[in-house]
Amino acid sequence: MQLDDKVAAITGGTAGIGRAIAEAFLAEGAERLAPLVDLYDEDWDLVMKWNLYSTFWGTRAALRHMLPRGYGRIINISSVEGKHGKPVLTAYVAAKHAINGLTKAAAKEVGTQGVTVNAESAIKRPNTLDEVAAVAVLLASDVGAGITGAIYSVDGGTAAY
Repeated sequence: MQLDDKVAAITGGTAGIGRAIAEAFLAEGAERLAPLVDLYDEDWDLVMKWNLYSTFWGTRAALRHMLPRGYGRIINISSVEGKHGKPVLTAYVAAKHAINGLTKAAAKEVGTQGVTVNAESAIKRPNTLDEVAAVAVLLASDVGAGITGAIYSVDGGTAAY
């Protein structure tokens, strides 16, 4: 148990490499989950940095290039947890809700300047990568120019709204 009593937060842990890393960490004794009452400030901050802050920084950096050109498409990655709550994932849920709020506010702020901002939720059923990519292509295309501030659940119907 090389990671016994260690806390790990892994982004992209629902599939592929991220999931394999998360499973290996858990097998070695790492904790990924804690009830709110036991959540340390440092752990909260780390989840916010990896999820919310990184999305904010990426969105801001992209806008600095897109706004002068009068064109751009930003697609943030959220999660079904950004629409629902889930026990012992408090920081993650809060970060994903915040990403959705950031997406909507940014969309209203820059929508008249040729830039759209939308978000996709993580896959919660065995969708193909092509299905998820097709939504991203739509949002990034000229056809998607009128779509902004939306949160798309590409999750096989897991999210009820």
